[in-house]
Amino acid sequence: NIYGYEFLEKSFSFDDPLWMDVCQARYQFLIRNYVDKTRIPVSKGCHLIGIADPLGLLRDGEIFVRIVTNTDDFVLEDVDAMVFRNPCLHPGDLRIVSAVNYTELHYFCNVVVFPCKKSVLRNLPAECSGGDLDGDKFYVCWDKEIMPPKHLEHPACPYHRIAADEEKNKCTQVALANFVARCFASDALGRIATAHLAISDIQPNGARDSLAIEVAKAQSLAVDYPKTGVSPLIPEEARKILNEHGLPDFMKSSQGRHYISQKPLGSLYRRAVTFDLNYEYVSEKSNNPKSLYLLPGREKYYKVARICYSRYLSKIIRLKVCFGIKSDAEALLGRALSWHPNIHDFGKAGKAVE
Repeated sequence: NIYGYEFLEKSFSFDDPLWMDVCQARYQFLIRNYVDKTRIPVSKGCHLIGIADPLGLLRDGEIFVRIVTNTDDFVLEDVDAMVFRNPCLHPGDLRIVSAVNYTELHYFCNVVVFPCKKSVLRNLPAECSGGDLDGDKFYVCWDKEIMPPKHLEHPACPYHRIAADEEKNKCTQVALANFVARCFASDALGRIATAHLAISDIQPNGARDSLAIEVAKAQSLAVDYPKTGVSPLIPEEARKILNEHGLPDFMKSSQGRHYISQKPLGSLYRRAVTFDLNYEYVSEKSNNPKSLYLLPGREKYYKVARICYSRYLSKIIRLKVCFGIKSDAEALLGRALSWHPNIHDFGKAGKAVE
């Protein structure tokens, strides 16, 4: 089946303690994804690079998507889909489009093709958080249970109307130095994203609230500040609300006030934390299974096994010291529940462990 339970039951013994540790560690990694990133897999969706329609076939509001995998090959045809890209803070960053099928475009697979002929009035990539087609990736989802109805689509944010700073044409060394200094001083991407998430949770209308929309615009200014020179500002009303309510519990802030969120993110966070704590409790109470490896009739291999185990143990200890890995299962999976403080690129660290 899709999760491979039948394969696992036939290929592995669940009495093997190492295999059980790997399964349990994998389970905890999945739970931590919910706790830390709220990563929810969507079967009817994909993450694709956007390209322009070179043949000029697509019309306004249309896209072409062909998905090719090892086991499947299909084209989205005559269905509505939503397209967005990260960061998706403004409610207008999520666009509802029509996925159509053109035989002439079947050459392009595992990408999302956008219209680009002169008669097209909407710039779909630009409407998705101010994106373009120079390598940007877009999320495409055609799950009707997730996609909002067409009549509730929020107007796109007019990113193209953001005016550039008047001093952008002054190319003196002093102006350049002042601009670089302002770039460092205005590096508020993280703070604005945090404020937007909290305001969206506090306000009844969520991300569609007018104050949340203003914070989303400030985030867009922060992203483009090195290009436009327009400094982002968080609305004063948003600051007052954050000081009054604090941050929701799912943001796991150790500073300032916090409250219990009553929205889906808060509910999912608390349920995931409960599973995570239950796992840790069961792991602490588990018995030592080393006796399972002491098989009768294998005594003659004991010395060789001790030498092999010593070599294996030295490598595992080296991984634990260098990367912060706590168990053999984490080493086998190439992931750590808590990396070493000096490690910042978890992807490269995982590949090094593997």
